[in-house]
Amino acid sequence: MIDAARGAAIATGTELSQVKVLTAIHQRYNNKAAAELFQKNMELVGMPKWTDEEHAYAKAMQKTLNVKEEGMPSKVSPIQPPPSVFTGSGSSDVGEVSMIAPMATINFPGQVPGSVSHHWSRTSCNFGSTAWKGLNAGAKAMAASAIDLLTLPAELKKLQDEFAETSKKYPYKPYLPVDAKAASRDV
Repeated sequence: MIDAARGAAIATGTELSQVKVLTAIHQRYNNKAAAELFQKNMELVGMPKWTDEEHAYAKAMQKTLNVKEEGMPSKVSPIQPPPSVFTGSGSSDVGEVSMIAPMATINFPGQVPGSVSHHWSRTSCNFGSTAWKGLNAGAKAMAASAIDLLTLPAELKKLQDEFAETSKKYPYKPYLPVDAKAASRDV
């Protein structure tokens, strides 16, 4: 980035007088072994039992969003393979975590299929009985995964071995300059 700023200054006939880096983050590296363990436990826990009222709510939202009116999900979604071409993703600070420890994500099943991230439809999914049922299912899958990692050394070794290989390919190095300091806040 600094070289790009210098190049822009040269190209525009101006002078680069100061560069101040305030933040920098790594991209996220998901641990496949962790994802597979989480998937196994999500399938073990299974989907919540949705009521007719919860399905009706989901179908009403889906109708409003002009997507297939199927109600709440009936089965755990399979793990999706990574895209063949990285096209970017939303911003997240968990990239830093994934550089120092194996990481994967459990998505709980309380979201209405077809709801849109950063939209009222997704926000409304985070309240009420579907959210609580989904949260509990996700918590059970997380607890089962933690128990597996504590009691099944081979499962833990899979995560550690994959993480060690990823770390060789993408070793952690801070992106911030050595002399970077946190911005002070006057409150």
